[in-house]
Amino acid sequence: MESGIEIFYLKSDQNQEFVFTTYSNGNCSPEKIASDMNGDIICVIQNESSTTWNGKIVSYDISPSLGQIKWAYAGHEDINIVRKFSPSDIVITSAGLVLTVDYYSNIIHVLSTNGVFLTFIGTREGVFSPRSLNIDKERQLQIGSDETEDESAKIYVAKLIS
Repeated sequence: MESGIEIFYLKSDQNQEFVFTTYSNGNCSPEKIASDMNGDIICVIQNESSTTWNGKIVSYDISPSLGQIKWAYAGHEDINIVRKFSPSDIVITSAGLVLTVDYYSNIIHVLSTNGVFLTFIGTREGVFSPRSLNIDKERQLQIGSDETEDESAKIYVAKLIS
């Protein structure tokens, strides 16, 4: 079974589709999708098997070459030593930064517009067990957490500085 994205244009009867490149050891699926400043699609691609739950962030070019991979990020060598990169949510800032939750490492990876690792957000900033991300209309980053130091779920709100 193939995975992919099909783009429907609501004002016409045209559509475009492309198939994902699969992992060598199994299927892949787009768990979360966001668009960057150029309208390109950036996906959290997960591969789930009985022994691993890992994934990557993939940026797909939409125009002019639909479905061509612009860049892919599969975690950071210093962060993902013990556990593989397991992205579970993604947002794109107005400046084009890509933020993604790494579920098993309990941190947020911050990537450039080209998918290069810049820094991370985690316990050193007082953010424990991030699970979900959102950017509100005031451009504040909202981070949903299922565990904190006092063992209650929280939503952290941070002002993004561009």
